[in-house]
Amino acid sequence: MSEKGLYRKYRVEKDGEPVENCFVLEPESDSAAREALIEYAEHTDDEDLAEDLREWVTDICTRDKDE
Repeated sequence: MSEKGLYRKYRVEKDGEPVENCFVLEPESDSAAREALIEYAEHTDDEDLAEDLREWVTDICTRDKDE
């Protein structure tokens, strides 16, 4: 049986060093992740990041499902 809830599932690194206390989203397969990214885009002060997130989620949502 697979684990549920919040647990360590992924190893995340930055510049080859482990990053602790982070959360991985999979927007390709998780609608809640897409909603979270749009919400983040609405609240971040980084306008470039906000635009990138909106474009990414839009691409995921409008992509042909047969690809």
